[in-house]
Amino acid sequence: MTSGLLKKNLVCRIILICTFLYLIPPQTIAAELHLALADSTCAPMKEAGLAFTRETGIDLQYSCKSSGLLARGIQAGIIQADFFLSANANWMNSVVDNGLIDRQQVRPLLSNDLIIVTRADSAIKIQKLADLTLPEVTSIIIGEPSRAPFGRYAKQALQKSGLWDELKPKIISKKKISLAVADLAKAEEGTAAILYRTGLADFMRLQFTIPASASEPIEYYAAPLKTMANHKEKAMFLAFIAGDHFNKIFSAVGFSVIHSINRAPEKSVKASH
Repeated sequence: MTSGLLKKNLVCRIILICTFLYLIPPQTIAAELHLALADSTCAPMKEAGLAFTRETGIDLQYSCKSSGLLARGIQAGIIQADFFLSANANWMNSVVDNGLIDRQQVRPLLSNDLIIVTRADSAIKIQKLADLTLPEVTSIIIGEPSRAPFGRYAKQALQKSGLWDELKPKIISKKKISLAVADLAKAEEGTAAILYRTGLADFMRLQFTIPASASEPIEYYAAPLKTMANHKEKAMFLAFIAGDHFNKIFSAVGFSVIHSINRAPEKSVKASH
């Protein structure tokens, strides 16, 4: 008898719990979005993300790597993402061509510049690209051209100026910009680095801004993945990155925000693949 009552009470409790969970409004259940971010955008996006979460209650999870590693990880199913922000069109196109992103959802979001920097305590003076050939410049840190867009753009600039072959013995390639910055911080006197303007840190001296015409346009492309089921959350996030708060945070660290998140994608997204 006692056993029967216990079973009956247990069943009643289960029914009550299930009923309670069913009646909870969907918006009270914590939602989250997974963002796959080009490494150079990670710090400002995390800062902006705090405001987004405060405003919406939606948590953001971050995967921050070079665009190439992100694209390959998404395509292999290793990186689970709702939203991809690539530092160039090629890696975005790679994910689009694999059927994981709708091309009509791709938007140019940000632009950047390439700069040459040294440590602030370095005696080196670089006033043009050709100065990288000076004997006092013993090594040059760039991104790995096959994976990191800032390395791809650096290689293009050096090739266009006819310096790539001459400078190859000095080149040290890094998989992502945070690693390049960390290496420069502990580098020897003769080390220079080619970084994005947004990678400029207090311990560095800005030596030279590489003209925009030296490489492909340095533009970042953003898009939701087709697997992103949270349509309400997607709309809220897209509205946020088109807003003033996002603009202010990214502009403060050196990005130019392209106000086209609600426009159709540029033809150049496809052409540059």
